[in-house]
Amino acid sequence: MLKYFTNTQAALWDNLELLQELIAGGAEVNAKDAHMRSALHAAALAERSHCLPALCVAGADVDARSDQETGGKTALHIAAERGHVENIKELLSAGADLAALTGSGDTALALAERGRHRHAALALREAK
Repeated sequence: MLKYFTNTQAALWDNLELLQELIAGGAEVNAKDAHMRSALHAAALAERSHCLPALCVAGADVDARSDQETGGKTALHIAAERGHVENIKELLSAGADLAALTGSGDTALALAERGRHRHAALALREAK
């Protein structure tokens, strides 16, 4: 049954149990889709993701970038533009690069500010 799912799908669904089973079964934690997005990118989409911390612990590359077609973003950029404060804090504690730029030259802080995500912007400012 597990062979029909990927860790990216588990992260998109924020299904921690499935993700843990996939990783335990040998799924590559840094596997990428056609746009160079990893499960960590998918996990960053979910507010207070259960999968994001598990991926960080499993060794996910916290600074992996999507391709230029999808903005050249890291998981931190995705969390910031959505205003997901807990994900931002988790990624920063896992060593995410606060100064990383998207393909268009934006920092995570710039994305949070543009989206008017005050709490996310504050978390990013405090991390400096």
